[in-house]
Amino acid sequence: MKDEVKLKILKPNVLTKNVLDWYKDKDVIKFSDNQYRKITMKSQTKYINECLKSDIKFLYGIFYNDYYIGNIIITNIYYYHKTGEISFFIGEKLFWGKGIMTEAISKIIEIAKNELNLKKLCAGVVSDNIASIKTFEKNGFIKEGVRKNHLIYDEKVYDQFDYALFL
Repeated sequence: MKDEVKLKILKPNVLTKNVLDWYKDKDVIKFSDNQYRKITMKSQTKYINECLKSDIKFLYGIFYNDYYIGNIIITNIYYYHKTGEISFFIGEKLFWGKGIMTEAISKIIEIAKNELNLKKLCAGVVSDNIASIKTFEKNGFIKEGVRKNHLIYDEKVYDQFDYALFL
């Protein structure tokens, strides 16, 4: 699995209609703020280009055997504090439940530690997103806190679990 999963800085040339369809799939965006955004080729190109110019957020494509299947980002980087936040999703549902995200997070941890010199990664996860919770925990993240009634998705209120990993 390790050799099949690769992270590459995302560039607009990977955008296709199929990729844009990820953002229309209710299962893919169930626990994502993307359900509140109108995602278009133009908006995604603009977002990717903004990330390419930024020094506080790094957007990576997740590739499985060179096939683009999702994104993972390190964002809100505070270099003085040596902290950052991660967020992710796999848009290609055929690749769900195969351990790919566990491997992608492992790789982003190495980037955060070795390339960005961060000491702590944080992440917020919806309390009902069991798959993401398990994936964080497999990578050594610990739950630091709970934000009660913090998120609303599809008109339902959820707690947010705050996870962290000391690098």
